[in-house]
Amino acid sequence: YEVSPVHVVGMLALLSQPAQAFGVTLWAIFTGAVVGTAIRWLLPGVQRLQIGHLVSSAAFIAARATLSFYVAGQFYLAVDGPLPLQQALWNQPETIVALALYSVLYVTLYFLILVLELYARGMALAGFLRVNWLLMLVVLCLPIPFTILSSELAGRQGSASEFMGVLALVTVIMGLHFLSRSEQQLRRQLDEMQLLAAASRQMRSNMALDELLQLLHIQASTLMGGDHFTVALTDPEPGTLQVRMTVRDGERQPVSGEAVRDDDLIAHVYHTSSPLLIASDVPGTAHRMGLIPPRGAIYSWMGAPLLVGERRLGVMAIASSERRFNNGDLRMLNILASSASIALENAQLYQQQAQRVE
Repeated sequence: YEVSPVHVVGMLALLSQPAQAFGVTLWAIFTGAVVGTAIRWLLPGVQRLQIGHLVSSAAFIAARATLSFYVAGQFYLAVDGPLPLQQALWNQPETIVALALYSVLYVTLYFLILVLELYARGMALAGFLRVNWLLMLVVLCLPIPFTILSSELAGRQGSASEFMGVLALVTVIMGLHFLSRSEQQLRRQLDEMQLLAAASRQMRSNMALDELLQLLHIQASTLMGGDHFTVALTDPEPGTLQVRMTVRDGERQPVSGEAVRDDDLIAHVYHTSSPLLIASDVPGTAHRMGLIPPRGAIYSWMGAPLLVGERRLGVMAIASSERRFNNGDLRMLNILASSASIALENAQLYQQQAQRVE
């Protein structure tokens, strides 16, 4: 989750405009938050969400930007804070107190709504805050002095200092934003690598095929968040690809042992020995490929072959009815499949040997 310093835009807008512009500025901030969310959703490389989740995300972002602006702004007006902010008022203690209280209230409200959003998304708040408290403190508080200075400079119409002040503020905001994104991406990659390493150790020590498949489902769901999961393995006796595990909507389904059809997406991944990502429109894409789509309301689908050297063991596939998978998710699935292949081969050999003994 990215922590962004966009709250300073609202602070700058309030302090640099006359009090009469408060209502117009409020609507502008609300519109900008909603439109900005929609534009970011359309950018390439950004994870897509279904319309319900997009509306929820836009509502929380708009609430963060608008409610914090409105409540803190009303408080600032109630204590007779000067608008627009001017250099001649800096020496007045009441101005300094009003600005300090306004800044604290604004950041506190912004932070509380952010925490509410994280809670609504099901995130572990204690762990998130423990890991990211310093980053959040820097991103939320560091730009405030630059915001107040830029607001005062904005009152000097046409001055070069106004341009330089706003430019400095924009530079700080962009720098903090990219710092937040980079830190979150690095932390996410480290967490993924730790999960994969732990999964690899567990799989190597597990010789029971059914338990191994269950472990694969847990790891895939944790890393990529899908609610549908399938593993198909090659049966060495009849030489066919058979479904060995199916999970739909988080519930494991009984398998009949029937062979996978040649026009199935899983069979396509198996025969090509290449991972496949269908980010959206799974039924339409499958039909255009001459294949049958998976059953159920599937929004996004991806599969990876299970290979030991050049020998094909089967396919692992994951699908989601809500989120859109991206190339990063496909990379993680491919890594997990590579780690699982040797463990699955050992588990199959162990199961076959046990059956011969019996």
